Amino acid sequence: MFAGVSNEAIIAIGGANFPGASPWEGGKKKWYDDIFVLEKGKKGWVRSAHNFPGTCGYGVSITYKNQLIVIGGSNANEHLTQVMGVVWNGTDVVLTNYPSLPYPLAQMGGLLIEDMIVLVGGSQSATSVSIRTCLILDLKNLKAGWQQNDTFRALPEFSRFVVFTMEMVTCLVGKHRGSMPKAISIGIFCWMPTTFS
Repeated sequence: MFAGVSNEAIIAIGGANFPGASPWEGGKKKWYDDIFVLEKGKKGWVRSAHNFPGTCGYGVSITYKNQLIVIGGSNANEHLTQVMGVVWNGTDVVLTNYPSLPYPLAQMGGLLIEDMIVLVGGSQSATSVSIRTCLILDLKNLKAGWQQNDTFRALPEFSRFVVFTMEMVTCLVGKHRGSMPKAISIGIFCWMPTTFS
């Protein structure tokens, strides 16, 4: 699911689950394109009259200047390149297009550093290995589109990243699953925003 805040309202979009039965019990994954909004001071969620353009999940959500930016992800058939802005105007959501990713991407980490969206890792398809590069979008220069950065080329090959910032240091927590179900390793890496200069 994608989630963020716009004009003091929480927006939740898409996602996937197994409503009939757990996956190990043969349950089938169901994907969603619904948009729900919870306004400040209200007790219940409201379903938007609009649906998101396609079912999706497993991407990155960024809140920037009163809007939610939904980035990449996947659905039942493929990984996605779409990037969309979602704004709550007090009555319903308004969708706008952002520059598409240069390649399909899902299960990546992402964060906002000032006016830059930074995406780390992820995979380009359900069967591909995870990538070690990152993508950067300058929100003050959208015409330039997404720029690839090799800052993380030396990192181990992690299947998923969680990215967060504490003061001026950004931390990456990665998980890699090996050939055995319990073969999971965790790594924590830090870098300074000046890395991108």
